[in-house]
Amino acid sequence: MKRTILFATEYWGSHAPGGAEWTNAAWAGALARRGHRVVVVTPNYGGASREDHDGVVILRPSFPLALFRHAAGEQREAPWLLHRNLPFRAWFSRHIRRMARAEGADLIHAQNKGAVVAGWRAARALGVPFAVTIRDVGLLCPLGAPLSEDWTAFDCSTRDYFDRCVPFFLDNYATDAGGLRRARQWLSLRAAWLDQGVRRRALADLLAEPRSPPGSSSLPHSQQLFARA
Repeated sequence: MKRTILFATEYWGSHAPGGAEWTNAAWAGALARRGHRVVVVTPNYGGASREDHDGVVILRPSFPLALFRHAAGEQREAPWLLHRNLPFRAWFSRHIRRMARAEGADLIHAQNKGAVVAGWRAARALGVPFAVTIRDVGLLCPLGAPLSEDWTAFDCSTRDYFDRCVPFFLDNYATDAGGLRRARQWLSLRAAWLDQGVRRRALADLLAEPRSPPGSSSLPHSQQLFARA
């Protein structure tokens, strides 16, 4: 059965900062060639509001206050907290929900960390399956890696994060920062930890999705959908 699949992502195509976003485009194109309808919702950093490319429909709602606008082809990553705050999640979720409803999406698939919470909320509001692709450990630690761990376990608590990881980060990656800059970085790291908790709740909700009855596939419905795709 052919489906309408909505990719939610904070970066896409010519405004992508790295290789992970290009694999998103390759995956979307592969699904389109299989006959599925793929719609991408991504913030507009300076491109066309609507574009059709390799059978994929790309929709770019205007980013508030023209934040982070730059020319296509520039591999730039957004400032650290631009995608990690309540106003961005509310704005992005509203547009994902509106466009998913208009396009008749059968599945919302978050393709990057910044789209996890917004996509999850939009899917819950519409009652459609939700999937997430995890490409690195960024969803396990807001620093991108458990700096004080030995990489055998990712069980960092709030105390571990603030007593070990944050001081280690500041002592090794902000050695030239003055007192004011270190204070700003500490506040940024604290805000990132709070945002990480919201993302974890979204993932926990996804993992708690009801299972299929005995005798059928053991995957959650959203995973079954992509297994068939």
